[in-house]
Amino acid sequence: MKTILPPTSLLLAATMLAAAGATATTLFFAGDSTLDDHKGDETTYGSWGSSLRPQLREGNAIVNYGRCGRSTTSFRREGWWDKILDALAPGDFVVIQFGHNDQKLKNPDVATPIPEFKENLARMADEVREKGATPVFATPIVRLTYKNGVLHDSAHLDDWAAAMRETAAEKGVELVDMRELTRKAANDAGEEEALTWNAPNDRTHPAVKGARLYARLFLDEIRRLALPLADLFQPESGS
Repeated sequence: MKTILPPTSLLLAATMLAAAGATATTLFFAGDSTLDDHKGDETTYGSWGSSLRPQLREGNAIVNYGRCGRSTTSFRREGWWDKILDALAPGDFVVIQFGHNDQKLKNPDVATPIPEFKENLARMADEVREKGATPVFATPIVRLTYKNGVLHDSAHLDDWAAAMRETAAEKGVELVDMRELTRKAANDAGEEEALTWNAPNDRTHPAVKGARLYARLFLDEIRRLALPLADLFQPESGS
């Protein structure tokens, strides 16, 4: 099994490369369980963010702070956001993906109504830029819920995805619409195939297969959009 280094080890590696004169850029991920590495259960679950590591150019690093059950509100309250800000260096990138838990308005620990959600995202973008780094929003990935064989994902989560798109436009933040990318992939594949992408009996969290697919969708999209973030990764084969 491939060993996945913890965030502290990856930060140390990036620091050592910089000290040695190498150009090191770190890509941080802030998000929920759909990004979490699920330490100790990697054979069941996968993180599409961490699945990008093999595609990085030498000298760059990914530090994944995706955490199960977090929203934009609880991620900051529990100190995870501060950990990212403390580690940021000019030139770094932060991909921010939330929504799955923000929408749980009956859960006071994570509930984030749309207006507050937009304020939280805008504040995150501002704080990343103050560090000389670049924020990138990623809308929440699709839930693989089908009705009569047709994808019927939660319309409520669509509202939080729309709010992220609006905030990206208002703040001039680069956005990767993972919701639409994963929705199209799931529609094209059909229910039987799409469910093989996720953990058993789980329509929200990708397994290794799904994480790798979603990572490829993300990478293809940042290349298509010609985002500066794409420069952190190896060129496409044949290019």
